[in-house]
Amino acid sequence: MSPIILVVDDSKNARSAVAFILKSKGYEVVEAGDGEEALERFRERRPDLVLADALMPRKNGYELCAALKGLMSTRGIPVILLTGQADTADGTVKRWNPDLRPDEIIAKPFKIQDLVDRIAAHLPATKC
Repeated sequence: MSPIILVVDDSKNARSAVAFILKSKGYEVVEAGDGEEALERFRERRPDLVLADALMPRKNGYELCAALKGLMSTRGIPVILLTGQADTADGTVKRWNPDLRPDEIIAKPFKIQDLVDRIAAHLPATKC
């Protein structure tokens, strides 16, 4: 059974592009357009990993991460945030609340293979 990745982004083009890449690598993908919809999709189909844009309407990626990491039943599911709020020279994030504790933050733009490798690093090797 392939790992399920919940891809959350308010940009349909960005979400579709990431979903296409992940599907081509053998992952099952569930999509959502914001954090509120992501929580609905999460309840319908519990993913193995959440990949979310940091800034979205309604519930943003940071709030989504806090909601998932705040529950004992979901805090073990890796959450990776994608953000354009980074200094591309060194890849560090300019501002984020460390109390929300995403498993990783990836700066945009990113290289496709780097994204795929970093996702794989958070999933059990036996699953895909």
